[in-house]
Amino acid sequence: MATIKKHIFTIGIAIIALIVFMYGIKTFYPDPSMDCWSRMPTDSESMCLQENGKWMMQEGPGMKTNGYCDFNDKCNNLREPYSRNVAIIAFVLGLGLLYYGIVGKKIAEQTTAGFVGGGLLVIVYAIIQYWEHIGDTLRFFLVLIIFGLLIWIGNKYKDYFK
Repeated sequence: MATIKKHIFTIGIAIIALIVFMYGIKTFYPDPSMDCWSRMPTDSESMCLQENGKWMMQEGPGMKTNGYCDFNDKCNNLREPYSRNVAIIAFVLGLGLLYYGIVGKKIAEQTTAGFVGGGLLVIVYAIIQYWEHIGDTLRFFLVLIIFGLLIWIGNKYKDYFK
């Protein structure tokens, strides 16, 4: 029964580490594209074009206007550098958690294992955060590097995983 409790505790630490990171980013480094989406003028084609939007024609019953303003290009241009920065921060923090979880010898085993799991989850979050903005070749090499890094860590610290 104690082993099950340790595993649940470990999983809990890993998940909470990811949640802390996600809410930390949301709190201290908000997504600028969200502000872009919240200020979308949709009243007229001229307002839309004035705000660098793209007017899309659309007709239907109950519509006040004959179209809507598409801000995908404008808002996505703000999102790409933000996603890159969050991915870099997440990757570095994930590696830090992973490293501390492996070399941290003065804390309980389930806590260090939770840091390892949290580090891996944050690294996965980093990959997902920026995934849509990179090409297939870079995706392949990024995942290959992470895979190689995990194999290297597993071999270098094999005593930890016993």
